[in-house]
Amino acid sequence: MMILEKHSQERFWLLRRVNFLERLNRLIEEERNEEEAANLAKSYRKVENPSDLQDRLHEIYGKNLP
Repeated sequence: MMILEKHSQERFWLLRRVNFLERLNRLIEEERNEEEAANLAKSYRKVENPSDLQDRLHEIYGKNLP
């Protein structure tokens, strides 16, 4: 069941991106410093930007993104 494995991988990266955005938003709301935000971004560097998430999806699906 290759499709289930791909969906599982896609779900992982999507949830990781959402988690990053939620944590970043909390830092902003708490008026934390830029250094903390930069450290958080390092932990989520594979999904830091939308293009990073797109790269992860290309790794999973290749050129045939659903």
